[in-house]
Amino acid sequence: MGNGMMFFILAMFTVFFSCGAYMIAADYLSLPTFRASLAVLNVSKQEKRKRRNHEAMLLELSSKLSRFIRLDEYRKRKLAATLKSAGIRLSPETYMAKAWVKAGLVLLCIIPALIVFPILSFRGCSFTL
Repeated sequence: MGNGMMFFILAMFTVFFSCGAYMIAADYLSLPTFRASLAVLNVSKQEKRKRRNHEAMLLELSSKLSRFIRLDEYRKRKLAATLKSAGIRLSPETYMAKAWVKAGLVLLCIIPALIVFPILSFRGCSFTL
């Protein structure tokens, strides 16, 4: 067995031992699950959340784009129910448009980054093992 294999076995033992110790400690201390903690944080965040300028601009762009988005009735009802249960007060079309606008803005921000950092572009990538 080489040094690499021994390191891999040691790393896997450490990961599994840590996970097991955490599970036992969490059960013994009656800690809440990750999802329960996340739900409490989301509820408290919704109450304290303030509107920001970029969110207003994003919502304006998505509301203009939502006029061009057509959803069938089943998908529209399903997304409306999901949005209502999540506490998001947007129409399904506006929500979809907001997702598209966010993705488009990320794409527009990546293009200048590829010019500034050419090492990240795919032209210079060569993967060798």
